Amino acid sequence: MPALDSSVAVKRLAPPSAFKHLALPSLVLAVLYWAILIPPDAATGVSAAGTLSVEQSRALKDQLKEQIRKEQFEPASKSVGMLLAQEPGNHEYIRMAAEIFHGLGRYGDEAKQWEQFLEKAPLPVEACPQIGLAYQKDSRAAEAQHAFERCYDLDPANPDFMLYLALAMEHKGNFMRAAELYASGIQTSPGYLDLHIGLARAQMQMGKLDQASQRILQVLAKDPSNSDALFVAGVTRLRAGDYPGAHRYLDQGARLSPNSEDFRTALNQLKRAEGRL
Repeated sequence: MPALDSSVAVKRLAPPSAFKHLALPSLVLAVLYWAILIPPDAATGVSAAGTLSVEQSRALKDQLKEQIRKEQFEPASKSVGMLLAQEPGNHEYIRMAAEIFHGLGRYGDEAKQWEQFLEKAPLPVEACPQIGLAYQKDSRAAEAQHAFERCYDLDPANPDFMLYLALAMEHKGNFMRAAELYASGIQTSPGYLDLHIGLARAQMQMGKLDQASQRILQVLAKDPSNSDALFVAGVTRLRAGDYPGAHRYLDQGARLSPNSEDFRTALNQLKRAEGRL
């Protein structure tokens, strides 16, 4: 039977909904340039090049929060620039600026600011897992893995941090380490389905098809429409040579996720295995 590409079998999971944090601002020089170049703000009457009074800072901060709430990221970048020019080490402003860079899609700058946050914030773990996700979105896999390792070291009992580090290990091809992390997370949070799916996927990659099938069927018993679980179940049956079983799961998953390239690729692999392509 043709081997399934590992790029198909290692399917990226969506981040858990528990982490919806956004990310942080630019370099200190860029902040200073903002402060020099931004004209006076009509709402606050603040001269960007001048020193802000307590009242002006408070008004500007309120304005910034409203701009972020309305996703007005370009004007928000000016507001946060003036605030950071006054207090470049203020971790609250760094966090707010991160939201702006995230909203602007400037993930490299976002990652830099999370690095600053790690240095400045009293609780650096609050940069996690956003710092790793920012590097990931900036297509910097090595930096993302290192960031997830740091997050795990900051709180090794956190199942989300275990998940993100395990995913990084999986994409690197270190399936044994990924399986260990998934299993540790399950001990902490036995109801966390993404961890079970990840463990089944890692077991499948290591050739432990019976263990993978047993675990993924337990997930599907709890969540029959979970497309990630259906994908793993289908690929596991394909690797086991159970083509009818592979069709059952992959066809269902493809119906639920009609735009998924993963399911299309796996189904093509199945057709080749059956001699139909």
